[in-house]
Amino acid sequence: MNSDASINDEELREEFEKISEVFSNGSPEERFEATSSMLRLISRYLASNIKEVDVFPITSVLSDLATIEIGREPSFIKTHQEVKGKNPDPRMHMYYTCISAAVIILSKHGYDIGKAEEYVANLASLKKSQVHQIRSDLGSRGTSSQFKQYYVEQINLEFQTTDDAEKHITALITPILQILNK
Repeated sequence: MNSDASINDEELREEFEKISEVFSNGSPEERFEATSSMLRLISRYLASNIKEVDVFPITSVLSDLATIEIGREPSFIKTHQEVKGKNPDPRMHMYYTCISAAVIILSKHGYDIGKAEEYVANLASLKKSQVHQIRSDLGSRGTSSQFKQYYVEQINLEFQTTDDAEKHITALITPILQILNK
């Protein structure tokens, strides 16, 4: 695909399917390159579809990825705080965030909390009690501000139908399960 050409919804979807495959099955080096490709695609898509959009933040992250690739210290991507004790696994934090958000999304679209926890438990191959515990512990896990912001963004999404909400939470949870099962 020409890296300067405009990109439409379908082309972006096709490219993301390829990137998703790399994220699921690729080596760390391939996933690193796929990350850069993904950001470039997003930048192209935004520039193609939104007049005068400022993609400087994406360009900054791409610049830091290039800096990391050549073995130098990036200027933007850095650890913001030193972790004491056991290092938390960000993948698990994303998992807990997605599980918790999924329950709230369903509860806003016709499910009572118990049924929402049951639905999410089945989707994530968990017991309902585990989903309940994940939700209870979410705030006490030392979750980063990015995960908290993602949680808020997810629970504030609106869907036309309960079916749309169910499809969204499947799309929310399935990729993180694939990552954790690697």
